[in-house]
Amino acid sequence: MPTPIALRRVLPALALLLWMPAPAPAGPVLYLDTFVVSTSREECLRDMRRMLEQAGLTGRITPVTFTDARGRRVQDGWDAHHPRLELSASVKCVPTDETGALGVAGRDQEATWRLYGELHRRLQAF
Repeated sequence: MPTPIALRRVLPALALLLWMPAPAPAGPVLYLDTFVVSTSREECLRDMRRMLEQAGLTGRITPVTFTDARGRRVQDGWDAHHPRLELSASVKCVPTDETGALGVAGRDQEATWRLYGELHRRLQAF
């Protein structure tokens, strides 16, 4: 017959387990994609901004720029943030290479995946 466990030993252990904080959520999630750019830089940037806005990323949209070989600042993408959720996306248009890139990041894996899926589907339309 098993030995009964003394209640005075079980209660402190149970109290410790109930007191422990919940595990911290995992860090941010990042999804990346590439696509073909068959338009001019200006057209691609216009289309990508519209795509970001239609997906609800209207909190803050800022241009992404680089310095070209002549020392000029050239825009080649957008960073966009959701107005209420911890979600952001970045798109880049490089028509000289006929390539583009999309990145979506967020703390909530489900919400980040949904936004990535929506943007990915929208890219297929271009």
